[in-house]
Amino acid sequence: MSSYTIEGRVISVGQTEQKSEKFSVRKFVVDDEAPEYANLHEFQLSNAKTTLADGLTIGTRVRVHFNIRGRAWSSPSGEVKYFSSLDAWKIEFIDGVSEQPASDPQQGGVQDDLPF
Repeated sequence: MSSYTIEGRVISVGQTEQKSEKFSVRKFVVDDEAPEYANLHEFQLSNAKTTLADGLTIGTRVRVHFNIRGRAWSSPSGEVKYFSSLDAWKIEFIDGVSEQPASDPQQGGVQDDLPF
């Protein structure tokens, strides 16, 4: 699976939605600030990754790392529809601020908020 990156400004951050007992999703939208036309991208975070959006605010400039996922769905009448999603797995603030205060040292995080 290929990985992609995009930079832009956050224009919307949704709440986490519990879709089932084992699946939750949170969506956010980024404007890549293309010079001629608005180019808005809706990303989704799932399960444990939903907390990555906790530090996002509207207007924040970010770099989003994501994968494109596609799948098919069959309606009860047999009609097949296809869906694509942009599944974010990392969010970086462009101004250098970390997107999350990581607390798990095995994940490369820090356990305190000391400035040095």
